Amino acid sequence: MRLLVIDGNSILNRAFYGIKVLTTHDGIPTNALVGFLNIYFRLSEQTEADAVAVAFDRKAPTFRHEWYAAYKAGRKGMPEELAQQLPIIKELLTLMGCHVVERDGYEADDILGTLSAQARRQHVPCFVATGDRDSLQLVNEDVTVLLATTRMGKPETVVFDPPAVFEKYGLTPTQLIDLKALMGDSSDNIPGVPGVGEKTALDLLHQYETVDGVYAHLDELRETLRRKLEEGKDSAYLSRRLGEICCRAPIDTDLSHYAIAPQQSHELAVLMTKLELFKLMEKMGLSAVVEAPVTALAEQPKNLVIGDIDTVLSADFLTVWMEGDTAWLTANDTVVSVPADNARFIALLANPDISKKTANTKALAAHCLAHGVTLAGVYMDAVLAAYLLNPLASEYDVVRLAVEYGIVPPNGEAPEALRVLAPLCDCLEKQLEEAEMLSLLRDMEIPLAVVIASMEAAGFEVDGD
Repeated sequence: MRLLVIDGNSILNRAFYGIKVLTTHDGIPTNALVGFLNIYFRLSEQTEADAVAVAFDRKAPTFRHEWYAAYKAGRKGMPEELAQQLPIIKELLTLMGCHVVERDGYEADDILGTLSAQARRQHVPCFVATGDRDSLQLVNEDVTVLLATTRMGKPETVVFDPPAVFEKYGLTPTQLIDLKALMGDSSDNIPGVPGVGEKTALDLLHQYETVDGVYAHLDELRETLRRKLEEGKDSAYLSRRLGEICCRAPIDTDLSHYAIAPQQSHELAVLMTKLELFKLMEKMGLSAVVEAPVTALAEQPKNLVIGDIDTVLSADFLTVWMEGDTAWLTANDTVVSVPADNARFIALLANPDISKKTANTKALAAHCLAHGVTLAGVYMDAVLAAYLLNPLASEYDVVRLAVEYGIVPPNGEAPEALRVLAPLCDCLEKQLEEAEMLSLLRDMEIPLAVVIASMEAAGFEVDGD
């Protein structure tokens, strides 16, 4: 067995601040989820763990607050956008087969400590993933800390085993508890000894090894330092108690119970589809699932016509899709397929009296320019509409957009994107109307896409000299 224990709050917090704001089209924040899961996959690959526990803090006060009411006082509350993602990551992890562990009265650190102590007793390789240096005190021959840090603006993981801890601090992992006892910790509001900083604390421990050793040799110290230590003795010992991770939290310590459980693939796919985590789903081998489709289209083949554009010209709206060298047009129950350079198709694109729904106005405009005409009559563009509704999305693939908006494609010989395009445009049009952005799409975004296509076609002059 190889056990991976993750400090859930610490890693989720780093993921939240390390990734730009991401939301679903209906406003659910997802940046912390994306960051956390990407970190988890890297850790899983790095450690080859077959047992995983993810520890989280609870809101309830801990036993440390009973010792010292000001413990962690002054910390800012969790941002609402991060708080919204906390229960979701727990649900995702559970569906993935990981074990979420939390206990009132104890911190996530104490859960890490308890499980790593059990791993040490059984000589099970244990990896503690966290962004909190407090966990370095847990390092031993069986327990390795994978510390998430930032170097030169880029995230990296630093591996700490006993030699690495000594190289960094000149101390053993256990001595780090004594270090905090002397110097304190402002982030946790642990007081330490007033007037004793990190350098002085390290010098004392290099010479006397422990807090007890320091106080047993006070008479060897210069008067100013001796007085600080004498006056701060109670604070030093309180700080040591506060800073020591509890390795006896009342949780399940049977490590076999933390073996990765079978993944609940369907439930996971439904949730991840709702969260629009499509790239992660690909990584996990999951397909998008719409549990309750908004638009369940008729499951019947469309009438496929090759080459005869006249069969669709009488419709009020045409849906236009280009894929490679082939153009597709659909109206009502008829689909027409023609070569993309077909003269009648080009003329249709340039006709302002024929209203068109599409998903890439700029590409159609560039295609028209290449044939000496200008695109006209575009009434709706699904990708531009989706961008206006959710400008923070990472991509705007038509089929994925259909899944997001609960549209199930009908059977047919045409490309799937074409089969969902008309209902997707209708759905997005309604949402834009509700958001009072329909004129923004038609009067600004669609004309601008045509202008950009012309700019790209024309290019710009360069002064060679």
